[in-house]
Amino acid sequence: MIVVENAPGKVLASSGGFSLGRGSVNFGPRANLAFRASRQPGSTLKPFLYLLAFESGLSPETVVSNLPIRFPERYFNGHRICDHYRPSAFSGREREAISIERAFKYSRNLAAAHTLNAISGDRRSLSAQSFTVQNPNRDRLFTDLTDSLDQLWDVFKYFGVYDRDPHPAACFSSLLGAEEVTPAKLAKAYAGLARGGRPVELKLFAEQPPSQSTALQRSFEIEVDPYSVYQVQQMMQLAVKEGTARRLADYHELVAGKTGTTNGNKDVWFAAITKDITVVTWVGYPDNERLGSQGEGGKTAVPIFKDFFENYLALSPEARKKSFEKVRPPQPTVVEARFEPRSDFFVTPEMAAFF
Repeated sequence: MIVVENAPGKVLASSGGFSLGRGSVNFGPRANLAFRASRQPGSTLKPFLYLLAFESGLSPETVVSNLPIRFPERYFNGHRICDHYRPSAFSGREREAISIERAFKYSRNLAAAHTLNAISGDRRSLSAQSFTVQNPNRDRLFTDLTDSLDQLWDVFKYFGVYDRDPHPAACFSSLLGAEEVTPAKLAKAYAGLARGGRPVELKLFAEQPPSQSTALQRSFEIEVDPYSVYQVQQMMQLAVKEGTARRLADYHELVAGKTGTTNGNKDVWFAAITKDITVVTWVGYPDNERLGSQGEGGKTAVPIFKDFFENYLALSPEARKKSFEKVRPPQPTVVEARFEPRSDFFVTPEMAAFF
């Protein structure tokens, strides 16, 4: 577990495991699995996928397919770097189509995969369809779909989930957490969500000089709409109130979060944000053994956070009064235009003047 204060990015506490072994004589990240353990984050990356979706014009009410989809191989300079990818459903009881809000609340993998495909402009994913995305020509480095995947990696890098580019390019499995990350980096990224989309650098000590990664982060700038972040926060609160983290339903006004469970139940996560702090909890074996039938984020990681949070509220009773701030949606720009029904074109003033 790692606990971060949102505003300054200060690490307030961390628990690096039951036994730190021979490395325990070293204070700091080298002896602490919260900083050192790189594991697959699973569904804890979905808030960043849906943030990109909202930035691309979708909304929590957008209905996407929840049926199987198969992504193509990916080639780079004529060499195959990624195999076909077919995401698996976590539950056998799935709806054929589902809203993004519901997909997030119950952590539906197929709907998340269709959301990325919808971001690329493939409207088939906006209805109840199952299909295979066709392989591009081997000589084509980029398609609309790979561009969307690369945009998702830009979001990951912006918030600090990853501080590198995929080599040589991202594979589609990374959208559902196949690329490993440490709890500390995930906490850093979630703290950025808690701050309304403003990234933060973790600080282990009160006085810490800027690191090289800080300089790299400052040079990499993208624009994130605060209202899109607010929509993601609302969905995270709904996951706490009614979804996979509903064991925390009593605290849904104070806590927003997302659970994560990797294939084979080898890693389980719960990442949570409040007004003041960000907490990431990970449970797993160092040798990647399975956690068993109870190895799910909602059953294993959430109760650990709940125990922590109740003690935190006892120590900081003022935290009970700090709920998330509401963000007003941006005012739409209204443009008057004529519509030509026979051709499905809007007649802009420039087009009318031309004719």
